[in-house]
Amino acid sequence: MRAMSAQEWIDDVGAGRLQRQVLRLVATGVPPGACALAAAVGQVHRNLTVALLAIGFLALVSAMQPDGYLPLVTIVAVVGYWIVVVPDHTSPWSMVVAALLYLFHTVTAMMAMTPTSATISRATLWRYAARSGLIALTVVATWAIVELFSGRHAPGNAVLTGLAVVVIIAAAVAVRALSLGHPLPPGHEAPGSPPRAASRTEP
Repeated sequence: MRAMSAQEWIDDVGAGRLQRQVLRLVATGVPPGACALAAAVGQVHRNLTVALLAIGFLALVSAMQPDGYLPLVTIVAVVGYWIVVVPDHTSPWSMVVAALLYLFHTVTAMMAMTPTSATISRATLWRYAARSGLIALTVVATWAIVELFSGRHAPGNAVLTGLAVVVIIAAAVAVRALSLGHPLPPGHEAPGSPPRAASRTEP
């Protein structure tokens, strides 16, 4: 990946449409917001200003260059800060942080897959939203299993935990397959149905 010059960044921002700017704004603001949440609910005090500046800078560069490794580095930095500041790893607030990081990942992934001047169609956005909801339910179910074992103060059982995770993943895959259905091959659409879009984005 070639580093972009300052002029290229300015040109890239100017070429983007309003939707792209909103996605960039979300990607830039979510990681510092997750760190601020960690500082608010955590029991270990750390220098929040330094964390916000460092992770905010990573998020900004990730929003400008979403197709590199910086989004992953940003996620790892946020998770590391959360682990240090919030000792309770089964805290319900961890679900909020997980949702924020998933939002950051989804936004940067969509920007990485589309040109700067492209507009993502509503159908694609709704499809992402539906799948994100399914993933959120899976994450909450996994956290509930961890919380259940933690609340009972029972010794860990790798077999039962692994089996529970496999069941959750299988259920999520089954629900996703049912929601997507079986698309018909081109030329075999049902009578009266509108033609399918040829692409997922609009120029």
